[in-house]
Amino acid sequence: MPAAFAFALVSFLAPGEESLVVHPMYRSERPPPVRSARHVLLRCAGSLGSAASGERSREDALAVARSIAERARAGSDFVALAAAASQDPDAALGAVLGTFPPGVLAPALDEFLFSAELGTVSDPLVDERGVHVLQRIESHAAVRQILVRATKDADAARARCTEIAERLRAGADFAELARERSDDPESAARGGQYAIYERGPADTLLKAAAFELEVGGVAGPIESPIGWHFLQRVPLDAVDPRLAEASFVRLRGILLRVDESSPQGRDRAHALELADALNRRLRSGENMAKLARELDEDPGGRARDGDLGWVYRHQPGLSRELARACLLRVGELAEPLRTASGYLLVEREE
Repeated sequence: MPAAFAFALVSFLAPGEESLVVHPMYRSERPPPVRSARHVLLRCAGSLGSAASGERSREDALAVARSIAERARAGSDFVALAAAASQDPDAALGAVLGTFPPGVLAPALDEFLFSAELGTVSDPLVDERGVHVLQRIESHAAVRQILVRATKDADAARARCTEIAERLRAGADFAELARERSDDPESAARGGQYAIYERGPADTLLKAAAFELEVGGVAGPIESPIGWHFLQRVPLDAVDPRLAEASFVRLRGILLRVDESSPQGRDRAHALELADALNRRLRSGENMAKLARELDEDPGGRARDGDLGWVYRHQPGLSRELARACLLRVGELAEPLRTASGYLLVEREE
């Protein structure tokens, strides 16, 4: 896990004790905001992952970072600067660090990202990995689409793509053309409204194309496994917010621990038996918050009524079990999930 991330287990745990809770924990009424950044990383002597010898000194890294920041502010392309100087592999992918809620990045990076305006370039920022220069970039892109579905008649599909491209160049209204010509009936009925994407560290195909467009711009045809897509980037409020990627989910869980360290402890078979019985009680209609107050064995879980807060699906270090729980539908209860600590009963609330 990259050291730029401040992910950790909750601080009240005893040494060696595991918890379902990740830090930071978001228990507000609505999910927290997110911010996105590009970056340049310059490793230096003593930084995590640096070579035993041959790395520049921190002072030299800071001097190079200041020069990069000044050039970016003067109008040089940040992506090109990163490609030439950054020592992070993401430099070859547009230097996108990713999208993050508050408190996930190392403190210096987090403080900049959540105080900077769009496009702002940071001063040199130091963490365990080295010296960074960050640029805040847009986190979301809303798009309409027109789909030409792939068929056995490839010539006919290509002809349709040519026709659509010509009509768009001639000034046809994208929404009306989507209603008329798109092979995706759901988005066609919405005038092409397709998605509100959230930027990731290595976006491809439609997502990558969306973030490369200016608002109002059109791209395509873009080939995918299902056919060819034309995209139009539009203002965020021009697309139904329900089409936004669900990056945060609100989870509630109950953990039944396994302790096989002593003859009096609970073995895994017994824990699974208890989890199955609790699963039946929950599916019969008993309230999970009430049962969590009585039975949850996750540290602090009873005091929280089992609330795990808003879980960010792309959180660095997110456990496999919580990542699976993020795929539940709203109101869905998972079958007991085996964890290193025991068995987890988890429900998605929002």
